[in-house]
Amino acid sequence: MNRQRKKVLLLGWDAADWKIINRLMDEGQMPATKYLIENGVMGNISTLTPAYSPMLWTSIATGKYADKHGILGFSEPTPDHSGIRPVSTSSRKVKALWNILTQEGYKTHVVNWWPSFPAEPVNGIYVSNMFPKIASLPIDRQLLPDDTVHPPDLQNLFAHFRVHPLELTAEHILPFIPDLEMDIFKIEKKTEVVAKLIAEASSVHAAATLALEQEEWDFAAIYWDTIDHFCHAFMNYSPPQMKGIKDEDYKLYKHVVDGAYRLMDMMLGRLLQMIDKNCTVILISDHGFKSGHLRSMHTPNEPAGPAHHHRDVGIFCAMGPDIHKDEMVYGVSLLDIAPTILSIFGVPVGEDMDGKPLLEIFQTPPVVKTIPTWEAVPGECGMLPDEKRDLDPAHSAQAIKQLIELGYIEDPGKDTAEAIEKTVDELNYNLAQVYVGTNKNSLAKPLLEKLFEKNPYRGRYVFKLVNCYLEEGLLDGAIKIIEKFKIHASKKILTKEQIERAKNRKVPEILNHKEKQQWIRENKINPVKESMQAKSDLFSIKIVEGDILLKQGKPRKALQKYREMEKDKPKTRKANYQMGNAFLKLRQWKDAETLFRNVIEFDPDHQNAWLGMGICCYKQERYDEALDLLINAASLNFYNPVTHFNIGRVLSETGKFEDAANSFETALKINPNFGLARNMLIGLLENQLKDSQKAKLFKAGDVEQPKDEFSSTQEDLIIKPSQEKTDSTPIIVVSGLPRSGTSMMMQLLENAGIPVYTDEARKADESNPKGYYEHEKVKQLVRNSKWLGEAKGKAIKIVLPLLYKIPASLNYKVILMKRDMEEIIESQHRMLVNSGKIKEGTYAPGIEEIYRKYVDKMEGWAQKNKNIELLEVDYNQALANPTEIIHRVTGFLKLEKDTKILSKSIDPKLYRTKNEKNDEKI
Repeated sequence: MNRQRKKVLLLGWDAADWKIINRLMDEGQMPATKYLIENGVMGNISTLTPAYSPMLWTSIATGKYADKHGILGFSEPTPDHSGIRPVSTSSRKVKALWNILTQEGYKTHVVNWWPSFPAEPVNGIYVSNMFPKIASLPIDRQLLPDDTVHPPDLQNLFAHFRVHPLELTAEHILPFIPDLEMDIFKIEKKTEVVAKLIAEASSVHAAATLALEQEEWDFAAIYWDTIDHFCHAFMNYSPPQMKGIKDEDYKLYKHVVDGAYRLMDMMLGRLLQMIDKNCTVILISDHGFKSGHLRSMHTPNEPAGPAHHHRDVGIFCAMGPDIHKDEMVYGVSLLDIAPTILSIFGVPVGEDMDGKPLLEIFQTPPVVKTIPTWEAVPGECGMLPDEKRDLDPAHSAQAIKQLIELGYIEDPGKDTAEAIEKTVDELNYNLAQVYVGTNKNSLAKPLLEKLFEKNPYRGRYVFKLVNCYLEEGLLDGAIKIIEKFKIHASKKILTKEQIERAKNRKVPEILNHKEKQQWIRENKINPVKESMQAKSDLFSIKIVEGDILLKQGKPRKALQKYREMEKDKPKTRKANYQMGNAFLKLRQWKDAETLFRNVIEFDPDHQNAWLGMGICCYKQERYDEALDLLINAASLNFYNPVTHFNIGRVLSETGKFEDAANSFETALKINPNFGLARNMLIGLLENQLKDSQKAKLFKAGDVEQPKDEFSSTQEDLIIKPSQEKTDSTPIIVVSGLPRSGTSMMMQLLENAGIPVYTDEARKADESNPKGYYEHEKVKQLVRNSKWLGEAKGKAIKIVLPLLYKIPASLNYKVILMKRDMEEIIESQHRMLVNSGKIKEGTYAPGIEEIYRKYVDKMEGWAQKNKNIELLEVDYNQALANPTEIIHRVTGFLKLEKDTKILSKSIDPKLYRTKNEKNDEKI
């Protein structure tokens, strides 16, 4: 293959965090990392939900969310359901970077990626994540499991480079534990952990350097879990000393985490010596790790509970021949790594990838080609053959044991069927979290409903399920779920006496050691943990109840609920944040800003608090400050369209119209149905930028996304454009005040062949003998508009006061019925009298003034909302000259219908003057 010799070295440090790295670089303790940053770019990288490492590192390697790539947790049932096994290469459903590059003829090396066992037959060397694991401390020199290394004939060679913990000397341990007395080494469990982690990191480094030296390569991916495991074991011993940590333990282990970072930096330094000037180095982590005051002694009582200690942002830095030097980069996601690396090699990016190429890191951005999907491209790509997809049970058991020790999965115990059921539940829960995180709530909801039905006391299921219900506007359903949860969770709470009894229960003597450990877990530890978790969840559910009050338009009651929480836990971050949201609803900008600032002081990574502060400053016309705050929010989570929308609003106010338009377009690329962003963008294009052609495209929803290649300009590639064209089919809305002729117009549209959206729940009567053409869902518009998309291409009747509540994410053709106001009021009066609801001559005071305000508001509202086309029809004119009105309506809707046939829909006999007792019945 004739091509310029480019290389990419991708390095993964699980849980690496800028907070620790920046301090150590300032102290001169991480010189290799500092060199990389000063000669390249750096920034935050946003993680995904849930932040579980096997899922995240597979998303990094594929550029896809977990629902596409298939890795959904730490463990899974075996294919024959005889037990559980760790997730493996065989579980991945799509091609990773190394498979695509293998298919394109590039030489690729992979070392220790998670998951990567069994080894894949790529065009290069592949060392799986089984390689550095040692089954026991005694040096038994056991052979590597089959399929640990590819090619197989290199497996024995690599086996000699594994480092055993007992091969380490005091010189290896003391940099981590300077005050260690080496005679304790054999009996101190924590020291044993340190030795084990150093040995595993050294094994990975040895395999990596051997692979890079053994064969030529174009791409290499190397992963270490070292920092993550050190942090889980020792972060709470790091400075400042936490309450509950003994003085002697703090003194002994306070340097361990720093030692892990220094170790990784030394290994990075060696790798940088091994590359040439044509190599691009990318160093990333999948998430960060909470340090300082963000640490917690509490780990949730749930599978993968240790992930609670992760931060939502990790590290990203890149250095290479065409990479900017000593610059910051913003908006990086784990999903962007694979498309970026493919772009460097000039290999097409899959349109089904969820990330974007990071073209802003390049001095001269490459032109990026695309391909619909790599999954349909035939040919050898180095994926596992079918016969290699079943793992050896012994090797599975070894890996499962380590995951249990780390706290990422529960001990399955003796009952295999129960263990499999729990594992499947966990996989389904993780999949539901992915769906929620990617705005696929309709897919998440049935999974969560089943989980909640089985375990109605588990708060984590409830919080996600209620969120799905709230997103769909199903407030009553959400409230019922909460009430059911509160009943079941309350039953899990133990009194002090019950806790003491559980602690003092005697273990049956007849049990062996393993059975005793299981008994203690089930009868002593788990009940107490479940009680603590239930208390925590019942406290947190109050926040959700406050959220529901906000959704119901009751911000004052929501504030009252949050303040009740403050009495119990005055420094609750969640309560402060939600109180800030409530103040936003009340338009109390200063109070909201204060609360958001309190949240940020405690947690500087809370991107929604930065967003809230930015909105508060925007509302107070402090535009420069607002812009800084909103950019900070975008740097923490680039894929929030609301952040870009508000950046656009700020830029519009400061006269930077082109930049504002770019921000609105970015919001629309992230969420093509973001109607407010579209309206603002169209307004800018029409009024300030004078680009009426582009405005028309956005109005029609016909903005084409590139199919063959991306534009090479950075502005067009802020994010990867949506590959789907939005459905711009309009909803035909017939609106007006009650008794203004809306039912007559609905009948005309039905006769014209337009489907009507009605449930016929309200039957025809004396007041409307030809039917009301209504739907009960319309009455719910204020609190739930999710259903309105069902009416695309149909005619729906929406009374004028509710018309102003329709979502901006859809397109509408609105036919507004107008009629003499006195006639409307008299007709409504006659209808209510006939139904027995009021007495003759009883009129609501001020009703005419209120109605006129609704009507007067229409013209400005329709002009502001670019997703709306408006046709006004006068009821009296329709009766006097039906042919003219029908021509206007059919022209507005682009219909070709027989005017004479449609004119029968307008029946003047139903009209009575306002002074007649038997008033019109339309």
